[in-house]
Amino acid sequence: MWKTLRDRLSHQLKGERGVRLVVMIGVIGLALILLSRFVSFEDDETQVQEESTWTQNDISVELEAYCSAMEKELAEILV
Repeated sequence: MWKTLRDRLSHQLKGERGVRLVVMIGVIGLALILLSRFVSFEDDETQVQEESTWTQNDISVELEAYCSAMEKELAEILV
């Protein structure tokens, strides 16, 4: 069954007709990807809102911890 299906598809995709078919499938795929960027889904919006709950204080604490860790590593390298 799979061999006959593969043979039929390989026969159909040969030549200019096959190139056109592959190009059309690619263009349709790109259009769907582009369209999905403009269509918003409820789940995506709520997930983004949940992820963006960092406060300015949280960011400052994380930044200070990162800076102090980098300073310690730099001091170890220079010593």
